[in-house]
Amino acid sequence: MKIIKNFVNKTYHSEIHDLLNGISFPWYYNHDISYGNKKDNSLYNFGFSHVFLDESGFRKSLETSFIQPLLFNIMDAINCYTIIRARADMTMASPNNYQHPPHVDFVYKNISTIFYVNDSDGDTILYKNKKVFKKITPVKNSLLIFDGDILHTGCSPTKYKNRILINSNYRREKWVLKKISIVLLKMPSIKI
Repeated sequence: MKIIKNFVNKTYHSEIHDLLNGISFPWYYNHDISYGNKKDNSLYNFGFSHVFLDESGFRKSLETSFIQPLLFNIMDAINCYTIIRARADMTMASPNNYQHPPHVDFVYKNISTIFYVNDSDGDTILYKNKKVFKKITPVKNSLLIFDGDILHTGCSPTKYKNRILINSNYRREKWVLKKISIVLLKMPSIKI
């Protein structure tokens, strides 16, 4: 686990903050912000998200174009070659610092990052052997880096209106090149 403070320059961070806090940013309601925990029926297990990149590639939007340099900077900082997924998440204030259900982003080896867009009291919690290992309080313009296949979660804030972050996952391998190489190796040779 590693935290990099002041990850991007102040101007770019300010623009990201204003974009994601703006009234025209397209947030999408998610009734289960931790994805897939059907046991939690809490009124506070919801949030808003916006996907920039998934298995289909980068989404074609002005918002994605604006966030791409951040994702490439993260990729360079953590020495990875492939972005698996990138999305913005926003949870809203709750009266009792609601802790969302623990989860893993992907069950295979990956590097997970959380770029904190705003200051908040909605901590990120990392687990080791199903016990709390580390609590990280969001500080704007900080990047949290950790193994993406470990259990983690976030909390909704109580002293701030929201908690906004950009969560992205990476692999060290060049997926596309590997897949192409495997396909080429399996192709029958053609004589001309």
